[in-house]
Amino acid sequence: ATKAVSAKNAAKVLRAARKMEDANADANNGEVDYSYLAKYSLKMIGCKAGMQVMDAETGEYEYNAAIFRLCPTESGCADESVTGCKEGYGDFVVGLNTFVQGYFEDQRDNMNWDDQFQVDRYAECGQYEIEQAEGDDANANQYADMQFFIGPTCTSDELDVKLALFSEETCTTASSVSFEEISNG
Repeated sequence: ATKAVSAKNAAKVLRAARKMEDANADANNGEVDYSYLAKYSLKMIGCKAGMQVMDAETGEYEYNAAIFRLCPTESGCADESVTGCKEGYGDFVVGLNTFVQGYFEDQRDNMNWDDQFQVDRYAECGQYEIEQAEGDDANANQYADMQFFIGPTCTSDELDVKLALFSEETCTTASSVSFEEISNG
């Protein structure tokens, strides 16, 4: 699926990314002009669980990666194609949390979101607060002393992103407990 991001927010994602074929190249020491991004569409082409990526701006590591392609908008970026375009593109890798934050920021800029469920709260790994059940149901509160985290992860086919439940704060170890078990359905 194409994860379209505006030029403004694509610049935020791209600042943290590194070009796939030139991973060790030294970036310009000055400001980079991202205005050319208005001529490109951003297409997510892969997701790699467990791939360690360093954020070029912060120096911090993320433990999942999004691989995306910048396709020239004028020649089209095909939603139905995994690769999006066949020529004039560049492939980049960025931490999955960084990619998801850019995507949600773009969606927030483009739409009036219903704030009932703040999905962008989980653009990064975050603790999930379990709602306590009322009454004497022994099974209802069996997870009350456990911590759970929700965050983005790669789908099993490594082509998309999903939210998942984790048992630790880096969102790298999937929980043995399902979300349905702790969220009343």
